[in-house]
Amino acid sequence: MELEKQIVSLELSKQLKLAGYEQEGFWWWNQNTFFSDEEKPLEYYLSRENKGFNSIVTPTVAEGLEKLPAEITVNNYVCILYINKNRNGYAVYYSSYNGKEGFSENDKTLSDAVHKMWLYLKKEDKL
Repeated sequence: MELEKQIVSLELSKQLKLAGYEQEGFWWWNQNTFFSDEEKPLEYYLSRENKGFNSIVTPTVAEGLEKLPAEITVNNYVCILYINKNRNGYAVYYSSYNGKEGFSENDKTLSDAVHKMWLYLKKEDKL
């Protein structure tokens, strides 16, 4: 599997950092602080190292799955974590056994779908 499909996109990594996602991991988006000018914004590059200033962790699928609970309770219903692959990408969702409660996050990559779910659960205070 290509690395870009295993890690979180730059924009989602920025959202995760703002939401308080732990800044520890194996892959990092580092901002290129060289060769910039006022007309061209600083670019990010992928690295195995945290280069410091303006570095953002880019978690992997495995790291994200470890942070999601296997089940949560919504309106007194236990909802189980499910992952599906479909023609548009991936769906990561929680659903109750009776199907009355649940919610999902979708994306073309599994890593982004998993981490969108983390953001949703964080916002809903379910982590």
